[in-house]
Amino acid sequence: MIEKISKLLAAADGAKTPEESEAFYAKAQALCTVHAISLAQARQASVDRRRIERPTTRWISIGPKKRHVNRALITMLFEVARVNDVIMDIRTDNTSCTLYGLPSDLALVEELWSRIATTMIRFADTYMAAGQWRDEVMWRTRSSSASGPHSRRRTTRQEGWYPVTAQAARASYLDGFIRALGTRLQAERAAQISRSEAAEHFHEETAAETSGAQSDSGAALVLARKSEEIRSFYEETTTARGSWRGARRSGQAQRSHEQGRADGARMPLSSATPVGGPARQLGRGS
Repeated sequence: MIEKISKLLAAADGAKTPEESEAFYAKAQALCTVHAISLAQARQASVDRRRIERPTTRWISIGPKKRHVNRALITMLFEVARVNDVIMDIRTDNTSCTLYGLPSDLALVEELWSRIATTMIRFADTYMAAGQWRDEVMWRTRSSSASGPHSRRRTTRQEGWYPVTAQAARASYLDGFIRALGTRLQAERAAQISRSEAAEHFHEETAAETSGAQSDSGAALVLARKSEEIRSFYEETTTARGSWRGARRSGQAQRSHEQGRADGARMPLSSATPVGGPARQLGRGS
């Protein structure tokens, strides 16, 4: 199934129009959702145990230590993972992540994330190169040190409006971009589940009219059971001592953030460039 989805994404990359590109991507995302549901149903009803997928883990390298863009890449991975029934642990230095889920879901998450993240970084590089952020200001705290009595160094902190640094502008842009993409991914996921439930409801009514039988394998129930299975596997396997609550920032370069949201909202998801395997060198050193 992952091979079929990859072919649809490749077709989307080579589409002649944005509309055609979006259509291919929608089919790929639909297969993701439908495949997950049908696979869960197969685990409940299939006699052939060889076809059953078991939860497993996958390790993904994010980047070297102290690279600022690592946090954005992790946040984007989190958004992709959670709409595809995958749980993740993050190394404390933000250099790698461990994913927990079904093999097909893990492969899909890495494929989608590598494409989206590569495009996101490219968009951010373009925004930074344009230099529109250079005359922006933001409310933040500035620290300064000076010699005090008895030759002691004293640090003073003062809040105010200060020029935006390149690091802050990039971080704010990426944060806006990720928020917009995360919203789109969740909306697409919800729409696909809704369509699946509507189709199942129609078939259940038809079956009830002919046999009087009712199915207990609806989309919501199947996904709940699948989620419970992944959660149980995660709790038995993880060695993490806490949970990640998402990236937190003390300040925001508002204009850069809004531009990131705008670009993330209108970017054709299928335009992401494939990286040819596991994404290990996404982004620049900033």
